[in-house]
Amino acid sequence: MLDTASLPLFAAAIFILTIGLGPSYGPQSAMYAEMFPARVRYSGISIGYALGSIIGGAFAPMIAQLLLNETGQSWTIGLYIALLSAVSFTAVCFVRKSDQGRDLHIEEVHEEFIAKHPGEEVPPVLPEDMEAHKPQHRA
Repeated sequence: MLDTASLPLFAAAIFILTIGLGPSYGPQSAMYAEMFPARVRYSGISIGYALGSIIGGAFAPMIAQLLLNETGQSWTIGLYIALLSAVSFTAVCFVRKSDQGRDLHIEEVHEEFIAKHPGEEVPPVLPEDMEAHKPQHRA
């Protein structure tokens, strides 16, 4: 649609392509959470997402421009995007599945902290523990 030089067709293409963003971004959060244990989850997701954005996003416009300049054909950019999609799909297929169905809550880190710091006052994590630790109001 780029080769038509029609702004309405380009806008329609962008609109149609964004329909798939919701179904793809929705499961990403769950997948990222399952990829890392709770104690390193925020760091793992942040570093992975940032590096992926830099490597995958920073160079993509330059490569697309290079392809267009060298070939004069915009379909080569589409081929480049298809190749990147295949690489991404392959990478997702290799994500370990061992955490599927596992409870991803922070209790494991909490228990580990308690074991390393015996005798210290540690705030509760579980909702049922919080109920037991609520301050009692006198009447």
